[in-house]
Amino acid sequence: MWLVESEEDLAALDEERALVATYVDLNYDPSKLEWVLQARRGFDAHVEAAWHLLIPMNRGYAVNQHVNAQQYNVVVARQIIKNLKLIFHHSLALYFVQLMTSIFS
Repeated sequence: MWLVESEEDLAALDEERALVATYVDLNYDPSKLEWVLQARRGFDAHVEAAWHLLIPMNRGYAVNQHVNAQQYNVVVARQIIKNLKLIFHHSLALYFVQLMTSIFS
């Protein structure tokens, strides 16, 4: 599994891609995560894999791959949601956040 565990890892990832997004949700939902990862494959066809999707885990962030309920770090996800003052609507299925500040703060 590819993990981002430090500022250095994030900087290296940032240099490699045009966009680094983070998947956040209030709870773990494998169907939402699968939908996002499937959509990512469609984006790749258009932007030639120019972006990465980070998923908060108990130890760092998974990059472009599934995590299970035990691995998904809902505490970190909720902290990102709170820090960025995201407003959730029941009709929305997923949430992408391009982080402008460090995800390790």
